[in-house]
Amino acid sequence: MMRFFLVVLSSTLFGLLGSGCSSPGGDLALYSESNSVFLTGDWTTAVYATTNNDPNTADVYLTDLPRERVLSEGDLLAGASGSVIHIHLFLVPKAGMTPIEASACNMTVRQVVLAGSGAAGLYGGGGFLQPDSRPGKEHFSGSIFDATLKLLRSSGGFPDLLDGCTMRGDFDAVRDEQAARALAARIEAIVASMQIVDDPGVAPPDKAATAEAAPSEAP
Repeated sequence: MMRFFLVVLSSTLFGLLGSGCSSPGGDLALYSESNSVFLTGDWTTAVYATTNNDPNTADVYLTDLPRERVLSEGDLLAGASGSVIHIHLFLVPKAGMTPIEASACNMTVRQVVLAGSGAAGLYGGGGFLQPDSRPGKEHFSGSIFDATLKLLRSSGGFPDLLDGCTMRGDFDAVRDEQAARALAARIEAIVASMQIVDDPGVAPPDKAATAEAAPSEAP
């Protein structure tokens, strides 16, 4: 379930900035850049997989939803409240060669947030992940330093209380290729059900294409 500290907002998914509690899979959390709202959870399921045993890449999945529910074939959105996180490490940093700074990036991250009433949101972005060791062993752990994310997709009137946000914290995942594949498929199914969040400065692709293809009226 999602952790919150003071119930002063419209959604119990969120809380006010305060000291969090570590959970078995780590203490990752999203922190709003514009207010004191943050979002975290009890990451009771934390698994990872490698790509063709590549020691430089890994896909980590964490969720605070019941394991039997998130890995089943049922409708996850029906009354569910929680998150599923996907971290993709594409480069293991090398000491003295990879800069650890605000502009460094060696991972992408997505977090699907389920609001409990069928509403869902997808936050996505990237940042820096410092692994404790190379992927490939039974456990893979590391720390994320202020990865930047924003709401990319949403459905069902999802409330974006975080606005622009950052992710930071630690994680510890066990190697489980089967569970990782199941969570990957689950995330893709949920994301496919959402709509892309409109950018006020960019016309939606379908409307832009229609306008460009439409013949001009005779004066």
